[in-house]
Amino acid sequence: MRTRITAGFLVICFLAAGCGSSGKGAEDGAGGAAGVAGQGGGADAGGGMGGVGAATACEADAPATHAEDPEVRGAATGTNGTFQDECTSDGDLVEYLCETTSECGPGPNPSCNDVQTGMVVPLEFDCGGACQSATCQARCPDFGDRLAYLSIDANGNAEFENQADRRRFRCTLSLDRGACKNFSPGQTTEISSLGSSGGRFCTGGTFGNIGTGDPQQCSYTDCRFTN
Repeated sequence: MRTRITAGFLVICFLAAGCGSSGKGAEDGAGGAAGVAGQGGGADAGGGMGGVGAATACEADAPATHAEDPEVRGAATGTNGTFQDECTSDGDLVEYLCETTSECGPGPNPSCNDVQTGMVVPLEFDCGGACQSATCQARCPDFGDRLAYLSIDANGNAEFENQADRRRFRCTLSLDRGACKNFSPGQTTEISSLGSSGGRFCTGGTFGNIGTGDPQQCSYTDCRFTN
């Protein structure tokens, strides 16, 4: 007898009968896989298979792989079909991955391993409407990045352009140590601290907080991409 944990449920399976799979993507929170989006659509929407490399094969009981990458257009094939990454009508990204589950050994404190179920599941990224050719920029602001002020209001809330990747974001001034409201468009500053909202990727929406340290120490919250 073996124990399989999928989507937070505990299922006892007999080896002779095997275990069924659920519609839960492992750590990505994706929903059920059966009947997920088809392969139609235009090129910008990630529709046809043109321009996409060989599909990742999802094989039941193979070791789990967590290979999501919003900046690379890909495809996956499994027992429920073949699906390629695509942009939604709102400009967000749907990436297709191999569904995974945890299989645990016997006993009160069993060891568990993540394995594939053989199914393909979707994972959606908020790209702020900027998804193109089934990819989205995903780099996060980093320590030492130089930021150019694009605009600043009377309260010190500012829009920046990151000189490292030319992405733009708007932030709310949370701590003014003297001159944070006096910057002018075109002046630059440098990221000296970061407070991420979580996740490995920054594809769109709010990504967290930043602090600047050159030439003036300022703290900003609710930083949100605008392109």
